[in-house]
Amino acid sequence: MNFKQYLVRKLIPTYFMIVTFINLGIAVIGTSLYPEATFRYVNTFFPLLLSAVGCLPLLIEYLLRQYLFRGRQQSLTAFLLEALGELALLELCIVGGTALVMGFDSPWTAIVMGFIVLAVFSAVTAIEYLQDRRICHQMNDAIAAFRHS
Repeated sequence: MNFKQYLVRKLIPTYFMIVTFINLGIAVIGTSLYPEATFRYVNTFFPLLLSAVGCLPLLIEYLLRQYLFRGRQQSLTAFLLEALGELALLELCIVGGTALVMGFDSPWTAIVMGFIVLAVFSAVTAIEYLQDRRICHQMNDAIAAFRHS
């Protein structure tokens, strides 16, 4: 798969899924921890930036597969370690970056934000898995129909 196909099939849909779930997460954090806060229009750019950071592990994964692990099969253990590495990178970039740039009022804010990142990562991974599974079944059905014709 070349970069353009990867961009259209994997990176762009993932980006918009992450934007949606981050908006939901920010709404949950805002209404539960800071109900008296007012909304500023500058805040509309924050989910877009976080989503770009959220797509960073996908870009790294593409580059590693394209240039280092070309043609090798991936075991389940390697897949799980890769997913945990992506999650750790996201937690470090998003929660750590927010702590460095803005700081947190309390440690609970960092913990809630960490759980939101985990929930977004889990939701996006589950949706991608279901999409890949659907495509795999469609391809298997097409191959079976081709064999029987």
